[in-house]
Amino acid sequence: MKGMLSYNTIFHDIGYDRFYLYYWSSSEVNAYSNYNATGALVKKVTLINGRETGHIFLYQIGVNDFDNNCQFSVAHMLSERHDHNNIGHWLTEWFKTSISPPKIVVTDQSLALMMAVVKTFTQYLTLNKYISVCSDLIMEKDIEVPTCMLRNDFNYIMHLISSWLKLNTTTARIKNFYMRSIGLIIVSMDFEDMKNVLRHIFTVALHETDGQNYNNEPTECENSKKYLKQRIATHKTEFDETIHIIEDLNKFNEIDSQINNWPNTSIFEKIRYIYNNFIESANNI
Repeated sequence: MKGMLSYNTIFHDIGYDRFYLYYWSSSEVNAYSNYNATGALVKKVTLINGRETGHIFLYQIGVNDFDNNCQFSVAHMLSERHDHNNIGHWLTEWFKTSISPPKIVVTDQSLALMMAVVKTFTQYLTLNKYISVCSDLIMEKDIEVPTCMLRNDFNYIMHLISSWLKLNTTTARIKNFYMRSIGLIIVSMDFEDMKNVLRHIFTVALHETDGQNYNNEPTECENSKKYLKQRIATHKTEFDETIHIIEDLNKFNEIDSQINNWPNTSIFEKIRYIYNNFIESANNI
């Protein structure tokens, strides 16, 4: 089929065991020049040797057209191989079609997908190195800027946060408050603002009492809680939509691995410093 006239310009690479298929049309390449993965769309199949395939994911490269407020696809892959080497090979093959490299790539939090994007579109060989460089940039160090910036989709980040054990063992009201508070960090465009929001989150989380003190004055915890609620109100519509999306995502089991352990880069050391200071402050009250 790959060699047939109707398909030889669309099917670019195919494997049988384990199965994969890379495909995109010339019109999609042209569309990209002018300007996500799911396993629920394709059924498992039984090969001639009797082996049933694993989960076959549909991977798709989409372009967000901000001018026309739409998104269109430019390349696809069906595969039961979900490691970063296979995904990277697919991206590299697509990249060979003389397209201009993307400046920003948005993914979910699939570790394999992020590793493949970094190796294909940036000058770095590992995801850890890329994260370390980005951390240094935020800390205003004089360092080379990545040729492509990797972003995680907001909804998938919030979905991962919603799975944290501590949040799932508390009431829905408290979980909702902390998720929306952490959402403020994700949507922030300024590191100083992020640190400020973190200080207020840690103040609420680490102090045992809120409300009024013995002098009938609001406690530090109460002030931080009010501040966060005021900030959350400015993103209410956006956060409400995300909560609904997370409920849908929770209906499906994630097969691929997620990032759980981050490298010890300077930005995370800064966050640990803020956290440790507020632990000490809370213990002294």
